[in-house]
Amino acid sequence: MTTIAIKQPTSRVIYRKLWWVGLLATGVAVLLNVILFWVGGLIGAFPATYIIPQSGTPLPVQAVIMASLIGVIGGIITFALLGLFTKHPARIYAIVGVIVLVLSFVTPFTLPDPPVLMFVFLQLMHVVAAAVSIWLPIRFAATSGD
Repeated sequence: MTTIAIKQPTSRVIYRKLWWVGLLATGVAVLLNVILFWVGGLIGAFPATYIIPQSGTPLPVQAVIMASLIGVIGGIITFALLGLFTKHPARIYAIVGVIVLVLSFVTPFTLPDPPVLMFVFLQLMHVVAAAVSIWLPIRFAATSGD
């Protein structure tokens, strides 16, 4: 009987590209989420009368920027670490990214009775940040090889 071994290709992180991909991902995620915040504000998704309990103020654009920055930077660091410790960093990063996205959907539920449109826009911002954070590093800072 003959045994056939199928070698799965590994991937690797291209660290010399990861720094600029990280900057690009951060800028794109922040820009898109600020645009979403602005559009949401125009259609009443972020009313000035809704006060965020933790800050005692309406949702400021600075909070959107900081949340986007922290999420993307955390993702880039995770991708870099997976490149050091795993044979399939791109695949594992995509899986981890989707899991983190699903977990991030919990945070708008922590707001007391937010307007529905605000809730939708906050969730959409999570999707945007995750999509940018997952796709750009895998597309431009990873390679597959045998």
